[in-house]
Order: sequence, then structure tokens, then C-alpha cells
Amino acid sequence: MAKIDLTSKIERLEAFEERLGVDFKSISAFMDLDDDYDEDSYLTVDVRGEIHSASGTQIAQDIIVVFAAYDDLDRIIGTSEARFYSDDFFGLDTFSESVNISIPNISKIRVYPKKN
Repeated sequence: MAKIDLTSKIERLEAFEERLGVDFKSISAFMDLDDDYDEDSYLTVDVRGEIHSASGTQIAQDIIVVFAAYDDLDRIIGTSEARFYSDDFFGLDTFSESVNISIPNISKIRVYPKKN
């Protein structure tokens, strides 16, 4: 099994982060590619990182973090989401989400927050 580092393919939408008062830090993405992979198999991309409050220790509202994987033709081939609740948030939190994809050719992985 080969572990493929996809961290360089991560694309943050910083204007979205600024709008919701958060910053992402320490984001990484890795994919395990089995030696017996065939085109009928699904692959998993693991995306991990931290979400920080941009000012102070709280977030103003509940936030969903979206993870979207794109292929070479700019088509979305997999998505996942993580939720963060303002009542439970203090300073920072971590995320670890898996995105299931059907092809190994990933051109980018977008990570962005949106209102819950």
C-alpha cells in the first residue's frame, strides 16, 4: 500500500474564512492507494487540520467545514463535511474527515467554511 501526500493540492478559500471569523491551520491530506486498486474500487482521502477563531476564543455561529475533491476536468468527485458548534467552541478545534472518491486523479481539494 502506498500513502500519497496530497497536501500540496489543498486550496483554501480565505475570503470565506475571513467572512465567518475563522482560520484554518496545519491542514494535510493523504490517500492510501492499495496495490490491488481497480477502477471499481473506492479510495479514501483523509483531510486533517485545525480551525481557529480569528479573533478571541469564540466563533459567532455554528460552522460547517466543507471538503471537496476535484478531478483533472474540474469535476467534484467526492465531498465530506465537519460541523463546529459555537456553544462548544473555545479557541481552536481539530478535524479529521474522510472523502470517498472513485478515481485516484485529484487536481485539488477545496476546504472552506460555510454557515450551518
